[in-house]
Amino acid sequence: MLDEIDRTILRELQRDGRQSNRDLAARVGLSPNATGVRLKRLFESGVITGIYAQLDQPAMGRPIETIVEMRVRDGADGEALRQFFRDDRRVVEAWLITGRTDYILRVAAESTTDLHDLIQELGHGRGFADEIITSLILERIWAQ
Repeated sequence: MLDEIDRTILRELQRDGRQSNRDLAARVGLSPNATGVRLKRLFESGVITGIYAQLDQPAMGRPIETIVEMRVRDGADGEALRQFFRDDRRVVEAWLITGRTDYILRVAAESTTDLHDLIQELGHGRGFADEIITSLILERIWAQ
């Protein structure tokens, strides 16, 4: 069960995952030792699954960021589709969802041509999708 100190630790790590244990301890009001014990418990219990870098896609040469909604074609190979998501450099994140579509993807492409190529590959090229809806991300307001 998470208490308020655990939640504060998690918020602080989301804000800055690179801060030292000493700085984190000062921010949550514990000793570095007590903070280390709590961190170890949060990792061991699976609450924290890893600490990752948040990448700036435009700075990496992928200025075209989109949300892609996709409805899977009947008979499409689901495992091959999931592997495609994992392997394709343009697919930053993928979620299986409920509702009108089956998947939502966050995509970062080098150009509109690069995005078009991905959409064509998902649809006609590999035959994964019946319907693809693409929405251009105009501005990132907040990300965690």
